[in-house]
Amino acid sequence: MTSSADDGFPLGIEALLASAYKLLKARGSNVTASILMRADAHGYQADYDNWNGGTSIWALRLGLDIDDYAVLSDSQRDAMRDELSDAVGSFFATLPSDSFGRVVLSPKVSKDPDWRNGVKFSAGPVFLLEKDWRELGQGGFGIVYAIKDTRLDIDFRP
Repeated sequence: MTSSADDGFPLGIEALLASAYKLLKARGSNVTASILMRADAHGYQADYDNWNGGTSIWALRLGLDIDDYAVLSDSQRDAMRDELSDAVGSFFATLPSDSFGRVVLSPKVSKDPDWRNGVKFSAGPVFLLEKDWRELGQGGFGIVYAIKDTRLDIDFRP
């Protein structure tokens, strides 16, 4: 886990992250605190409002491991963004010319240049035969199937 911040970031990035982590834990937001602890963090200036002497608006970008990012639904990520923004923003409340805007959650780019070597590949078109379908259940609009391509060992699920 790494952390950095643009020049001019008004708080020490590690101190801010540690404080936000403690605040989240105290609020009982253990999963969000855990995500914060495991993320790569970068504080950056997202905007500037020049009214009344000017206010720098800061943001925090959190890069998550792909596995951590993938298990979170869109609504879970939205809720975490809100919790994180509220926690981090609390520490900007007393800064007269700085404000906190938002948290951005994104997956980290894989650092595996040889990723293709571990992927099973089948040349030619993929035909999914009906005998490979498995019925998962029936609903109001029809039958739901899962299909497994046995050559690639991949399940295609709705």
